[in-house]
Amino acid sequence: MCGIAGIYLFNQEATVKQSLLDSMCHSLHHRGPDSRGIFTEGAFGFGMTRLKIIDLETGNQPIFNDDKSVGIIFNGEIYNFREIKKELESHGYSFKTKSDTELILRAYEAYGLKCLDYFQGMFAVAIWNLHEKKLFLARDRVGQKPLYYYQDRHRFIFASEIKAILCCPDVEREIDLVALDDYLNYGYIPGQRTIYKHIRKLQPAHWATLDAYGKLTVNPYWEFPKPKAGKHSSVEANIEELACLLEDAVRIRLISDVPLGAFLSGGLDSSTIVSVMSQLMPQSAKTFHIGFFEESFDESRYARHVASLFNTEHHEDKISCDLGDTIEHIIKCFDEPFADSSAIPTYYLAQMASKEVTVALSGDGGDEIFGGYSRYIGQRWVKMYLKMPSLFRNSVNKIMEQIPEGTENRPVSLLKQVKWLIRTAERKRQNPSDMSIGIFHDHERKKILHPCVQNALAQNKGAEYLSFIDKIASNYGDGDVISQMMWVDAQTYLVDNILVKVDRMSMAHSLEVRNPLLDHRLIEFMAEVPVDLKVRGTKTKYLIKRYAQSILPDSIIHRKKYGFSAPLGKWFRGPLRSMVSDLLLQNHGSSWLDAESVRSIVKHHFEGRYDYSSQIWTLLVLTLWERNSRYHSRQR
Repeated sequence: MCGIAGIYLFNQEATVKQSLLDSMCHSLHHRGPDSRGIFTEGAFGFGMTRLKIIDLETGNQPIFNDDKSVGIIFNGEIYNFREIKKELESHGYSFKTKSDTELILRAYEAYGLKCLDYFQGMFAVAIWNLHEKKLFLARDRVGQKPLYYYQDRHRFIFASEIKAILCCPDVEREIDLVALDDYLNYGYIPGQRTIYKHIRKLQPAHWATLDAYGKLTVNPYWEFPKPKAGKHSSVEANIEELACLLEDAVRIRLISDVPLGAFLSGGLDSSTIVSVMSQLMPQSAKTFHIGFFEESFDESRYARHVASLFNTEHHEDKISCDLGDTIEHIIKCFDEPFADSSAIPTYYLAQMASKEVTVALSGDGGDEIFGGYSRYIGQRWVKMYLKMPSLFRNSVNKIMEQIPEGTENRPVSLLKQVKWLIRTAERKRQNPSDMSIGIFHDHERKKILHPCVQNALAQNKGAEYLSFIDKIASNYGDGDVISQMMWVDAQTYLVDNILVKVDRMSMAHSLEVRNPLLDHRLIEFMAEVPVDLKVRGTKTKYLIKRYAQSILPDSIIHRKKYGFSAPLGKWFRGPLRSMVSDLLLQNHGSSWLDAESVRSIVKHHFEGRYDYSSQIWTLLVLTLWERNSRYHSRQR
């Protein structure tokens, strides 16, 4: 695992300063503390920081071909590199190292752009062709490894994280107001956009080429599969193939020259992975769990039960609201506003695991691939609720508004589930194509944003504006709503929320996280599984639960899904109340927000009328991010 960065100047007489690349790489030191490599030649230069996982002795980067005409830097892992290497050796290619980095370089020489079709793994890669003066970039199919870029008239800059790009002088830092609006809508920024108008993400499953004249060409090499009829008609046949694919997905992710373990929440996905690991590993697996002192958020007893079943070397801890400076540090890790509160426990989980292992397997992606979110079922209730007379809905809404809302985790609170249904129905009524998890509705964002920002935003969007998520949903075509939601979630919420969170929080502690459930072969197989084998009636994850019956107890398979969010509702009404008051009330929050609207939200939460913890956290993150980004801009 690594951090990568590079600069290409369009003036071929200019020279990239090695000191600048060194600063960029230094900002990425947490991604790769073991070694650093930099190459510059004239108008081009790139560099990397390395976390040693495979080929500890000879795998340092950049790596070049025999005549030094093509070089590579690479972040990630190619799990099937040994099989591809054998094939290339049979065609006369030789290798100087045992690393997957050199394998990518040789595959690029042999197959060109088609080399991406051969790779099973997670990656962000940059290849420089000295003779052609051409840069090649690519990102893995699902987007597990990040890659950002900036381009103006004079240069092209790329890096694993935004902070490295901002190391360069005179990078335009204009805020993208559409991205700001997306952030308040979803709690993260989906698609190509970032909070900075001129910094973009290379999308998952895309490659890009850049020539000496600054012409950037970007194309997809894989598409997230839409549901289609599969080859198996029986449940048993689907279970059998799922078992084979899952076992191989775990097996190839156990390849490592450093200590390896697994995150274990005690939920179905992580428990299944630990079960398969235990069958494949000659020694006991190391497992890691973070819990909470608040009972409705804590899953420790489930994780402990699974650990005992498979005799793992189990490590667990609990976190409280005494976070110190950790909140600000977590926010800084993302380089832009990011409001998924599960970043907090993920940060501590990665910190704990990194003391014992360098690689950890995780169950991320299972909900999107297997159909695990309760809102997939909830959409049916939303649809029924919207068919009821508006007079009835308005009456229900007024009644529910009078009932104080506690701070329990939603899965264990019937009141919160009903309020979620009403809120989601209102969002759906405003925008029938909306498939997303929302923080602030359209009408709420119009209140929360400062009037000047609203006016500027309206000009930026234009009359025909469609959000990135709405565009994805509109591309689905005909089909059942649950399959459409899963397809949209996998390309938005999974990519730009969950995987971003896991990457930044694990890399903050120099820990590599691997996701067997995001193996593209498994994804393609599940696209062919009928929807009623994913969500059947009121049961989510039907197929993988059937598979798990042979390896896990019912108490794990059929237990309530807790999620991994922090108990912010309680914390904000208690120990963190002063922080909320200081940032959002006394200092009026972000300059982009309407102070009176912010005050109203905080007041209602403090009074216990609503649990506005997600909204308050979203506003807190924005406020702290803005304060820190302005400070660093002045420092420059």
